[in-house]
Amino acid sequence: MGPDAALAVDVPSGYGRHSCLLVEHGYDVIAIDADERALRHIHEGTSLGNNKLTCIVADCRADIPLATDTIFIAVVVHFISSALLQALSRIIRTGGYLIYETYGGNGDNYVTLPRPGQIAAALHPSFELLLYKEKAVGPKRNAATVKCLAKRVAVPLDHQPRPHNGEGATHQ
Repeated sequence: MGPDAALAVDVPSGYGRHSCLLVEHGYDVIAIDADERALRHIHEGTSLGNNKLTCIVADCRADIPLATDTIFIAVVVHFISSALLQALSRIIRTGGYLIYETYGGNGDNYVTLPRPGQIAAALHPSFELLLYKEKAVGPKRNAATVKCLAKRVAVPLDHQPRPHNGEGATHQ
């Protein structure tokens, strides 16, 4: 992958549905997932050239092993982790994009969804929210599903993300 390539990351990639779509649209893709079997499926089950797709086994709840300001587009679907959002703020280059979607609020899974406003707060001030849809769910409406398209912006030094341990959102 060349330094000027349109580099995308699919994290966690699972079995590569989004990775394959990104490659089909001309991106060089890094698929990251903790499930080595799923990543093997991507390589063995697709006809994508190895030069367009790289698979990395890593825990998506920890820091992502990619260089700062290298990714043009990141796709995160059905996965929630504030540590991942912080890592994406570091690796998505200024002008790059984040596509983010939580899972739905069906059954009891609302318990692990973010609080209303939590994802928007975690992305601020590193991202401009181009599209942000949030729906309150749960019996007390204290959880939210989120669909988001955000653009990475230059961050003033006084608003640099602070280090944070744990799974809660950081608030600036």
